[in-house]
Amino acid sequence: MRPLLLLLTAFITLSVGSPTPRAPLASGVLLVASDTLLDPNFAETVVLLLRYGDAGAQGLVVNRPSRVALGATEGGREIPEAAALPLYYGGPVEPGTVSFLLRSAAPIESGQAVLADVQVAGSAASIAELLRQPGGAGRVRAYAGYAGWGARQLDAEVARGDWLVLRAAAPQVFDGEPASLWQRLFSAGGGVEARARGGRVG
Repeated sequence: MRPLLLLLTAFITLSVGSPTPRAPLASGVLLVASDTLLDPNFAETVVLLLRYGDAGAQGLVVNRPSRVALGATEGGREIPEAAALPLYYGGPVEPGTVSFLLRSAAPIESGQAVLADVQVAGSAASIAELLRQPGGAGRVRAYAGYAGWGARQLDAEVARGDWLVLRAAAPQVFDGEPASLWQRLFSAGGGVEARARGGRVG
């Protein structure tokens, strides 16, 4: 790798927080789409994997905010405090359903830990309580739909080079500039280097 590219990669890595080493498939990792993955549902996406096992996998696309506020949807009306939150595109499966990611190290009622300080779902009351806290709006994100894979389907896609599998951290999941998150993680995860070598990135 040329010195300039080394410096650029280091800068990009610092811009997303801690280094993002490769990781095995498991719940709580990030899937970063390869630049050769052209499926419009997943092109240039970053997916937080919520579940992974013999029966398949499920995750949420975390870098595609929409221009629709949660309060404009039927599901959003159940939590008035969340009405102004932007609704993210979570994936192509069941787009009428709404899921929540919550940034909190403390246990949340009905929440399921994905990372040490990131939980999925939670009761409507616990989400509303979190939103009423100072800075709460930055600790809750809502997603329409989800990404799903059948048994061993995701394994095959990773083996084919469709995804980089990286360790996840809360600052990436709740990144303040989601539009550029894919490029930063793809570069920090080695995608640019692999492409320069003419090799696969998976």
